[in-house]
Amino acid sequence: MSKTYYLPVLSTLFGVSRKYKKYYSFPSQKKICQLLSSHQGVDRSRRTLNRWLRCLEDEGVIRRRRRIRLDKKLGMVFQSTLYMITKKGYKLLYKCGVDCWNVLKKLQKSKFSHKDKDNVPEFAQVLPEDRITREEIAELRKAKKPRLAPA
Repeated sequence: MSKTYYLPVLSTLFGVSRKYKKYYSFPSQKKICQLLSSHQGVDRSRRTLNRWLRCLEDEGVIRRRRRIRLDKKLGMVFQSTLYMITKKGYKLLYKCGVDCWNVLKKLQKSKFSHKDKDNVPEFAQVLPEDRITREEIAELRKAKKPRLAPA
């Protein structure tokens, strides 16, 4: 199910969304490749990144939403893709030692708390299948979290 290359891409997307205090992010593919290279030590082409992202989406670890803007002069203008990590993705991150406990707790609630709910786009809403149950939280608490080796 989980491939070894899932974690660097997933933790990069999580880092970008956590930096801006959102539960979604929309970095460009070029920026994701730069972040993978600088923070994870993974140098890959955009084609390989696209293949990895497609595999992550097929596994249900992330959701992608293509963003298009209509311009009067230019017509359709493509923007960077919006990425959302699903419940399965957050569980995978947590099991691998990434500190995402606060996000898992928010997924347990019925809705995310937004600073201003009117500005949250419809496609960035949390789906019911991404909500986490109390039993799943208890299961994650019981599971032993791997400890990082001392440097």
